[in-house]
Amino acid sequence: MSNTKSPVSFKAKIIQLSTRIFLLMGVIGLLAIYAIYKFQDWDFQSRNRDYLTRNVETQINRLIPTFLLQEQWAGTQMILEEIRLDEDLSLVSVIPDLGEVPVEFGECQYELDVDYCLLSSAEEVGVVAPILEGGVNFGYLMKLKSRKGVLSTARFLQLMYIVFIVLGLSILLLTFSLLRYVNKEGKSFLKTLTSWLAAALSKSSSSSSKRPLFKISEMNDLAEQIESLIVEHEDSTRRAIVADIARQVAHDIRSPLAALEMSVRDLRALPEEKRLLIRSACEEIHDIINVLRESKVENSGDSLRLANEALKVELLLPLVETLLSEKRMQYKNRENIKFKLSLKDDARILFARINQSDFKRVMSNLINNAVEALSDDEQGVVQVSWHEENGFIHIEVTDNGTGMSTEALSMVFERGVTFGKSGGTGLGLFHAKECVDQWSGRIDVSSEVAKGTTVRVLLPRVPEPSWFASEIVLHKGKKIVILDDDPSVHLIWKSRLKPMLDEGLIDSVFNFHTGKALLDWWATVTEDLGSELLFLLDYELINENYSGMDLMKKIGLYNQTVFVTSHYDEEPLQQECVRHGSRMIAKNMAAFIPLKSIERGDVSQYVLIDDSKVTRMSWRFRAQAQNINFQDYSSVDEFKTKLSSTPKSTVIYIDSDLGDGKVRGEEYAKVLFDMGFEHLYLATGHKPEDFEQLGFLRGVVAKDPPWI
Repeated sequence: MSNTKSPVSFKAKIIQLSTRIFLLMGVIGLLAIYAIYKFQDWDFQSRNRDYLTRNVETQINRLIPTFLLQEQWAGTQMILEEIRLDEDLSLVSVIPDLGEVPVEFGECQYELDVDYCLLSSAEEVGVVAPILEGGVNFGYLMKLKSRKGVLSTARFLQLMYIVFIVLGLSILLLTFSLLRYVNKEGKSFLKTLTSWLAAALSKSSSSSSKRPLFKISEMNDLAEQIESLIVEHEDSTRRAIVADIARQVAHDIRSPLAALEMSVRDLRALPEEKRLLIRSACEEIHDIINVLRESKVENSGDSLRLANEALKVELLLPLVETLLSEKRMQYKNRENIKFKLSLKDDARILFARINQSDFKRVMSNLINNAVEALSDDEQGVVQVSWHEENGFIHIEVTDNGTGMSTEALSMVFERGVTFGKSGGTGLGLFHAKECVDQWSGRIDVSSEVAKGTTVRVLLPRVPEPSWFASEIVLHKGKKIVILDDDPSVHLIWKSRLKPMLDEGLIDSVFNFHTGKALLDWWATVTEDLGSELLFLLDYELINENYSGMDLMKKIGLYNQTVFVTSHYDEEPLQQECVRHGSRMIAKNMAAFIPLKSIERGDVSQYVLIDDSKVTRMSWRFRAQAQNINFQDYSSVDEFKTKLSSTPKSTVIYIDSDLGDGKVRGEEYAKVLFDMGFEHLYLATGHKPEDFEQLGFLRGVVAKDPPWI
């Protein structure tokens, strides 16, 4: 008997192939559904975690007054119901302790550097946050959101069954159709295909001897393409070598830079201004390192740029002041050159959305260009000035140097074009225009031969961020506590506060040079005195183990604190201030930050327009506690009845989402601005970035009362 296996029929092969396709498609379908299931679950948790935690601080601050007032439960329930409806939650409640969290959520999952914890179960996600005021815990705010609309496990199994059935029927139908076709038409189709191929091969062989396979022109085109590829490969290799060198240089700079920064931190005797100058220089070196380390070399090979750098709302004045200080040091040997900064008082507090390192690089190049246009034999002036007009910040860099011709002016923004500079790359103004365009601004140059050049940069003004204190409001009887390790800062505050002290506008001033001295004094302060204090704290305390923020965590009066620090531009510190209700200014602003003293009956007053009764009650409670002239209105129509008697100096806060639906808060703010009101703020739960194009707003703040 023969052991050879009988050949597998064509039908059998078709059936085997169909079965394999069915199994493969089934597995792919199951994996796709499982991936969708996991992605939906992850996406739901991620989006709702941000959604649930975004307004927690504001909501807790709204709840606190209800615990301090008599009708606690009614006020609390009103706020909780409003939160539930606004955020479409399944449950909002106040629980006495974490033991009241439903068992199906397990233990709270705390995230780094936040005071709340996250909850997650098969049916809901949520957040629990403590309700704290003055060191007293009133309980915990618990918010839960249902997973409705998310692919559940049962639904997932149902979809798997459906996929199997649909795939099975489809494969079976395809198999029987293919078998039927092969039985009836297969032989005819194969015969036709074979005849066609034979004819094509015969025709090709008979004509191959009559003409060449390629024409001469085709060979030339091929040679040119090969040569182009070789050149492109050489350029790519050269750029890769430059990038490798750049990254190596960046690596080698890091160690001496770290040693320099460590040494600066230990120089207590160095004045704050000098420490700031050195730290700024170190930061610029860090920026250069980042550009070198992460550089993307452009096609020309002569420009290194860091891709996709994030834009951020920045205060411009400290950046330019520090840069001018650096330039005075850089060009101190050219005694014939003077650097001037010209601006009005109302232009000192202007914010723009920029990249800080690129802005400093652009301004540095513009100032260097101005210096290089000056003669060594004559007195030269480089002046930086700016003002605000029609929602734009106008920055001008002017020199009285050699100037440029009309022909040169027409080419100043072209790449690689330079005038009168040996070794110039022609990238300064080209890079400046690229950056300013990215910031939604404009740049232009005007010049006259032998008279000088002016470069104008226009940037859209954006509202002040919520962490920034545009003014310091003091009511009569306020006691000021100042902590700074720099004696010169104490002298600045003394000169500014002494007239107010002599006139009885404030009660007293306490000065401390160390954190320990402040804490020792705080231990003697009575509770009734604490509410009358305003803290002006330095953040960086040399030779101490804690910062100004660490001290305030021990004291607890965040909303009565303004941090006065050169670290104002650090994002983690900004976020900390927003979270705790503190404010912050740059240290060099101590000399000019507006100080406003108010008392009941003062013509200066505050107004809130908000449809939320609880929010208005919270602001009214805080204003009464601090003896502030304050009025609140539930709608624009109600405010209009008092508009004619409202001074133009009034500080007005408007909610963006007014319940009547007639007009949005930002729209009515523009109407008030056109009428002459200038101190306009949005008090809203939305992100400040959503309104940064509205230059007429002084700022976008949370719904917390603004007084500190």
